[in-house]
Amino acid sequence: MYDFDSLVEEVLKNKPELSRNSLMEQIEEKKNTVGSGYLTNQGALFLIAG
Repeated sequence: MYDFDSLVEEVLKNKPELSRNSLMEQIEEKKNTVGSGYLTNQGALFLIAG
């Protein structure tokens, strides 16, 4: 299983238009809007990557 930082690096490699800061902001936004407080960072990252 991959750790969160490894997954972030993989997403950034596949989506070069994103900066690390913008990706982290998107993760927080997903957690607040989609997860209603229950979505993890990793879960939000999977939604963004998909």
